[in-house]
Amino acid sequence: MTYCAGNSIKDTEQNSKLFRHSRIVVSVASALSLSGMTWSATAQETTDESEVEVVVVVGNKYRPQETSSLGVDLDMNKLPASIAVLSEDFINNSQTDRLRDLLTYVQGVTLSDDGGWTADGIIIRGFDTNGQLYFDGVKQAPLSIRPNFATIERVEVLKGAASADFGVTEPGGVINIIRKKPFNGSKRNLTLSAGTYGQREATVDINESFMDSGQLQTRFIGSYTESAEWRKGRKDNDSIYDYVFAPSVRWAYSDTGSITTMFERVYQSDPQDRGIIYVEGAFDGGFAPRDWSWHQNSGEQVNEIDRLTFEIADQLTDSLSIRGMYSITDYQYINREYRNANSEYFGGDASPYNPDGITWNGNTTMDASYAVWDSDSDIFNAKLEFQYDTLFAGIDNSVIAGVSHFKTEQTGKFYDVEVNGNTTVDLFNPDPDSLSTDVTVLPNDPYIGGVNIDETGYYLKLLSSFSPRFRTLLSAQYSEFEADSYGSLTGSDNVSIRIAGSYDLTESLTLFAGYSDAYQPQGGVTRAGEEVDPTHDKSYEIGIKASLFDDKLLWTSSVFHTRRNDIVASDPTNDDDLNEFFVINFGEVKISGFESEFAGRVNEQLNVRLGFSILDSEIVRTDTGPFAGNEFANTAKLQVSGFADYNFSNFALPQLTGTIGFIHIGERQGNSANNIQLPAYTTFDLGLNWQATDKLELFVFGSNIFDDTVILSMQDSGARADQVDVGNRSLFRVGLNYRF
Repeated sequence: MTYCAGNSIKDTEQNSKLFRHSRIVVSVASALSLSGMTWSATAQETTDESEVEVVVVVGNKYRPQETSSLGVDLDMNKLPASIAVLSEDFINNSQTDRLRDLLTYVQGVTLSDDGGWTADGIIIRGFDTNGQLYFDGVKQAPLSIRPNFATIERVEVLKGAASADFGVTEPGGVINIIRKKPFNGSKRNLTLSAGTYGQREATVDINESFMDSGQLQTRFIGSYTESAEWRKGRKDNDSIYDYVFAPSVRWAYSDTGSITTMFERVYQSDPQDRGIIYVEGAFDGGFAPRDWSWHQNSGEQVNEIDRLTFEIADQLTDSLSIRGMYSITDYQYINREYRNANSEYFGGDASPYNPDGITWNGNTTMDASYAVWDSDSDIFNAKLEFQYDTLFAGIDNSVIAGVSHFKTEQTGKFYDVEVNGNTTVDLFNPDPDSLSTDVTVLPNDPYIGGVNIDETGYYLKLLSSFSPRFRTLLSAQYSEFEADSYGSLTGSDNVSIRIAGSYDLTESLTLFAGYSDAYQPQGGVTRAGEEVDPTHDKSYEIGIKASLFDDKLLWTSSVFHTRRNDIVASDPTNDDDLNEFFVINFGEVKISGFESEFAGRVNEQLNVRLGFSILDSEIVRTDTGPFAGNEFANTAKLQVSGFADYNFSNFALPQLTGTIGFIHIGERQGNSANNIQLPAYTTFDLGLNWQATDKLELFVFGSNIFDDTVILSMQDSGARADQVDVGNRSLFRVGLNYRF
């Protein structure tokens, strides 16, 4: 396997199947590094203020007011890094229900193939995150489950190599999801909506505080969702739904300390959707129609997570504070369904492709393949952190020191099956109802594999304010990492660093710069019997931040360069006759870019989020194919997006607010060979909100209102054409928010 900018090049379908599981499971390997966690005490103070702000302040919904991703207490416009923050208001107004639809509003974020799993494939600055998500700064086991927006307060995207802050992670950036927690106050909210193609949603969010000063705070969030089913083979089915059940309790046992307990159960039932296919010469433009599908009608894919988290935070003295966390997660996954296996490249009569893996060989039928997969995962997280604030030689310093540990054990089972009846699919008229449902799981022992991961991180941060205008941030993390992924051992002990600073040119204009040096473990053995070195990731960034319109709007612009060296490659001295698979450190990729975005309030009526990015990527060296000099797969050179809400109070309609959003993703290469180009797309969304009473709000929303065909991404299989993700067609929904 050769790694090019976060996308793997697979040689056979069996390898593809195992890799997809091992990649997902190995992302659990990095899945639970704990640095940069958001602590309940800080989050609580912020949540209280944001609850009040929503009621009192008109607008200013999209300016990022805060972030916890760097783990230090600095205003957004002073932080020496590019961090995009999508607020709860933005999430609600954009009416998104998948992370991939939300994050393409962030400059430098595009999509990778998600393999049909219910998780989302996200690329930040050209590098695939490989399913890594962080909840409150803590890596989660992504596997195939996606976050439920009912429990999310905001989403933060920290760009650039962030291993000094988050442990082992990819160099493009980190997605940090901040969950809703109890606060001192009362809130009772009900949201109901219904839309086209069977979309349904009901969510309740109740917060109450008790005791004389609200020391005991409770919150309950529950949500039930049925997604829109417009693809062939995805009929509106009562067994396809998601729900979340999330109670939490916070006890402020003193004026300075609190303990928070959170439980979250998430259930998702959604058949695997491997998208459409690309066959040059068979379909107009090469891409099958967007509703081309046949394998989901008889499928079952179920994800279940039970997560229990304990957090404690206390300001022991004016200078010293302590924070701790412990979390247990149980994850279960099952998959039973036909898949696109033989519409991907095999060669021969079973495939519609010529040996080049792209052009049509004239076959009008192909065989379907049935798969039965299970997995079980247990994940444990723990963290202890101290912060000490001191004045030394006239310099204000905050020193943060801590240790984090995660351990995960995952077992995957892959069963052989026997199918009696029809397994033939018509390439041009796929019929999901024609495939046999007579499937027998064979009694032989299943193939069993899995991943055991153990990672410990020791970290230190120093935030120094040399003057009211100038501050620096130094971070370092020593990570001990060991993993056994399906029998492939990986281990490394490395120190990752961040050196950054910001300087206020004026009261409202700040210059910032940063350098990050990080490592990513990778598997393989050299001919000398040694483990291969980890990739070496270096990221440079310089930018400017401006607070405009009396601090109501934040403008951030930056240029960056990221280079990844020592990517694992096949040893050129391998003897195929001896079946040798030794590896060496050889590959190299790089990406540079410019990003700019505005977020906040322009005036009393108008809130905006607007930005664009220009990226330039290159595969510098690789052992697979003539790919040197090519661009990264699924990485757009140009990206432009905008979202705004406008209140019509100037037209004597203060109850009415309109929203408009658009996303433009430029042309991208579909694979590392750069022989398939994904077309550019632009989508437009429109919405109206009517504040009928103090408690009742009605809304109508349309996404992709012009019903454009959207090609989101493609699986990077080197020089071949594989599964292609498509975006939603035009969808409309109506609903209400009721505060009771």
